[in-house]
Amino acid sequence: MNMTRTWPTWGKAAGLSLLAVLPCFWHPRLQAADLATHTYGVWLAQLIEQGQAPGLKLVSQTSNILFDWLLNSAVHRFGFGRGPQVAVAVCVLLLFWGSFRFVSQFSKNQPWFLVSSLLILCYGWTLHYGLMNFYLGLGLVIWGMALCWEQSPWWKMAAGLGLIALSLAAHPLPAAWGAGLLAYSWAVRWLGQSRWWWVMTAAIAAIAGLRFYLVSHYRTFWRPPPVPLLPADQAWVFGTKYYAITVLLEIFWVFILWRLAYVGGFGSVLRSVPFQMFVITIVFVWIFPDAILLPAYAAPLSFITERMTLPAGILLCLVMAQADALPWQRIGLHAVALLFFVSLWSDSRALNHLAQRMESSMAVLPPRQRVVCSISDDRIRIGSTLKSMCDQACIGRCFSYSFYEPSSHAFRIRPTGPSPVVVTDHDELSMLEEGGFVVRPENLPIYQMSLCDRAGKPLDEASPKDAEFCLLPLSAGQVIKRVSVVGATPLLWSVR
Repeated sequence: MNMTRTWPTWGKAAGLSLLAVLPCFWHPRLQAADLATHTYGVWLAQLIEQGQAPGLKLVSQTSNILFDWLLNSAVHRFGFGRGPQVAVAVCVLLLFWGSFRFVSQFSKNQPWFLVSSLLILCYGWTLHYGLMNFYLGLGLVIWGMALCWEQSPWWKMAAGLGLIALSLAAHPLPAAWGAGLLAYSWAVRWLGQSRWWWVMTAAIAAIAGLRFYLVSHYRTFWRPPPVPLLPADQAWVFGTKYYAITVLLEIFWVFILWRLAYVGGFGSVLRSVPFQMFVITIVFVWIFPDAILLPAYAAPLSFITERMTLPAGILLCLVMAQADALPWQRIGLHAVALLFFVSLWSDSRALNHLAQRMESSMAVLPPRQRVVCSISDDRIRIGSTLKSMCDQACIGRCFSYSFYEPSSHAFRIRPTGPSPVVVTDHDELSMLEEGGFVVRPENLPIYQMSLCDRAGKPLDEASPKDAEFCLLPLSAGQVIKRVSVVGATPLLWSVR
């Protein structure tokens, strides 16, 4: 294993850092689904502390909280506009430089040709779904693994293990993954490289055993992952064009892996601990349940396999760092990244226009009214982005009645009973989001974000170009319907 001790100059590191955080600030709002929900939660927590949100309380918890602390601090200093962008930028820098540090340990030189791939992973599906506690926890774990890898000096080991322990305050899944792979790498070193096959078999058997236990004892949900695209599926963010970008990224990764095996031998790749850790992670993605309903929560721990393709992609970069990529392969990776970020800029601009239109429609409401957003675009991979826009638009104006955190029992905002500002039953929340909820007298007054034609007639499905957002007052006995937006993001380019 050929490890480097070099690090970018301060000027190069600063320039690369600015490039890495640019997508966080290139539009007024960072459209990252659950990020808007986390931000609304910060505002609602302030109301709870002021006694203005009856039926809700704040609780202390040891996990799923670290990003909320970071976001709360950023909002306090920079406001609800820039604060979320600053908080996400900190997480991006943590994950990007931790990944670059880890990858550099397996490269003959600094792996500059992988910078574009790492940036795509950092801005992939996980970030744009807004799973920020998982994302922040993974950044801490990657740094911890990088510091622990050489097992010396002792203070690096202690710092690395401390970071992995700290990540538990963000999310337990990255900590379990990182600790398990570190244990695997140490076992391979202790038993010798010739016995790696036995250690890998034991690791896969342990994953299968854990899956069997969870399926036997808890309610689980499973759906097949996009196997041909793993782990490049992180680049599949919104619409159809990202599918093409994902395929291109996967092709260039395969070419680099093929060159690595051709030059160094396929056996050397198999004996590489990073490749073995990558295989173990991909096996986890293939066979593990996508969601698990644990007894302490009303909502399942969801998107497990989709989240885990992000660390799988970072591990694949560890493997590719050992390759002497050809010039056309390096240029190809950078070209795919350019295409990815141009598309991301275009779609983010389109979503920002929709968010501004939502905010304009809410501006006419009397203060502190209840608003329901059963709105999505099934043609993009993260269709819940539109629903989360309503949470963001409600900050300082209204109550997002379909805010999911209290009913899930997984966050610091918990119900003490029925609340006039948010639904506290998870089954009712599902009907609010997907349609089918029957409005009761105690829910009034309440409004639904919908689409209307130019004459003000509500529509169940329409394009943003052909309809306006409107707020419809609901009456007792009325059934909330799901509203479908057609083409929230453009097929190729942004159309205002």
